Amino acid sequence: MTQIATVKRLLDGGRAEILVHRQSACGHSCEACGGCGPEAQAKVAAVAENPPAAQPGDTVLVESESGRVLSLAAALYLFPVLLLFVGYFIAKALGLGEGGSLGVGLGCMAAAFLADWRVDRRLRAGRPLQMRIVEVLRRCSDM
Repeated sequence: MTQIATVKRLLDGGRAEILVHRQSACGHSCEACGGCGPEAQAKVAAVAENPPAAQPGDTVLVESESGRVLSLAAALYLFPVLLLFVGYFIAKALGLGEGGSLGVGLGCMAAAFLADWRVDRRLRAGRPLQMRIVEVLRRCSDM
């Protein structure tokens, strides 16, 4: 996955602190949909490897691990829904009524959200998402 970012400052070890422009659902064509608020213009701070030696203020193209991002998104969104249905159908097969089966399904969904939260905490404490500056799009001195 590639995104556009701005280099904020240089760090040790050939890395840079960057401000990644948050992607909106409409792909930044806010004039077309008119649904984006100020949060669509927000920037998220991150750390990226800096092989092209980008300097503070430069606009850069950043690449991140697409596979890891997609697998985490799938776990975050699909796992709770999957457990909702699994819990519901197992409870239904065991003879519980509609309300009981729904309660078991919602309980399983809540357990999945708890598991997602724990995985998120563990990932934040471990290896963060790896980002790499692949190209300098505009040098600060060009502005």
